[in-house]
Amino acid sequence: MSRKAEVGTVLPPADATLTGFAAMPKHDEARILEVYKGVTEAVLQATGKDYVRSTKAVLAIIGTPDLVPPNFKEMLDSPMVVGGMGAMFGDVDGMVVKHFVGSTWGAANRGGGVYFFTAPEHIDAYLSSADWDAMSKDTPWSGVTYAKYVLG
Repeated sequence: MSRKAEVGTVLPPADATLTGFAAMPKHDEARILEVYKGVTEAVLQATGKDYVRSTKAVLAIIGTPDLVPPNFKEMLDSPMVVGGMGAMFGDVDGMVVKHFVGSTWGAANRGGGVYFFTAPEHIDAYLSSADWDAMSKDTPWSGVTYAKYVLG
């Protein structure tokens, strides 16, 4: 049984583009999220899933990290965080990868995760899990939004 997420606001569906690890140009009319390579690759390696063939649903959770100092990228680049993320997300049922992302254009200091799953029901299961409940409450952030996408 699925329950409503207790943190944040669910957004209506919209078109989205996730780009790779290349340096991104600045654009006047878009919000661009950079994928943080080290922690993202640690999760993909831990799940062991085929990235392209396995992904059937996407969950984007974005918020403003309330860190002091406010440097989400620096935190995610630390060897301790990179080393722990594979273990943290590698066993999540149906997860292919969690892309750790941060804003490079648009609203400043926005970050979070773009999660790829093998089926839409795995998104609801993840958002209903004790792991997500604890993580969402323990993460210092505000203005959290959710968006779910099903790939057809």
